[in-house]
Amino acid sequence: AQETVLGPAHEYVERANELVEAGKVPEAVEQLNQAVAVQQNDPYILQLRGRLYARLSKWDKAAIDYAESIRLGHGGWLAAAPLLILAGDTDGYRDHCRGMIKEFAAQEDFSALNRVITVCLLLPDVVEVSELPVTTLENLLEDNSTTKSRQAFGCASRAMAAHRAGDPQIALDWIRKSQATETYATTPFLQARVLLLEAMAHHQLHEPQRAAQSLAKASELIETHLPQLPSGRLGSTWSGWLIAEILRREAEAMIGGQTREGDTKAPPDADARN
Repeated sequence: AQETVLGPAHEYVERANELVEAGKVPEAVEQLNQAVAVQQNDPYILQLRGRLYARLSKWDKAAIDYAESIRLGHGGWLAAAPLLILAGDTDGYRDHCRGMIKEFAAQEDFSALNRVITVCLLLPDVVEVSELPVTTLENLLEDNSTTKSRQAFGCASRAMAAHRAGDPQIALDWIRKSQATETYATTPFLQARVLLLEAMAHHQLHEPQRAAQSLAKASELIETHLPQLPSGRLGSTWSGWLIAEILRREAEAMIGGQTREGDTKAPPDADARN
């Protein structure tokens, strides 16, 4: 939902919102540049501009805005990670993971643990699975008080941990648990993520036909639900779609498909402020 920005930047932000509605994203960014100039250290403005940079595929600039928002204590950890990866900043991504581990890994909050595991395992060979609170997450998943929605995402994260640990059969076991939830059935970007993990697990188990089928299903979801940038609007699940795209590139490289450079897309049907 849109927030109200008070102070000298108010008019610039309002104008930027109007330009976004009119589909004039570069012009909206210029207005937000003015807003940042007159009202520095406003994390809402920074995240708004970061999302617009993402719509323009300016991943490095989007990542910088989200990093500053995090520094200001406003959050954005989950969104910043795929932006850094898409910007090609592996060192920045590694530092981001270290920051998340320090900030969240010792907590017992399900959402925080799930985010840190998801973020830190987006790329192989950056963070060791043993450094992450995987056992704690697994214990929480076995607690009957965990909501069905959390079960779906937590099982997907647990599957990703198994994938990075080189345990494809265990990954498939957790994939099946995620796929059995109602949340999975109604959440396309989660479906894409899980199907890509499934494809890579089948590949590692020397089941090429199943791997290709899962990859094709995931790609169809991504192609169906993500219109081309910059025309597409960014919804509240946009970081989830970027995560799916990153995993798709890994799966295609592993299984033998053609990776499409510069073909990252964004989710439709929501305002870019969401």
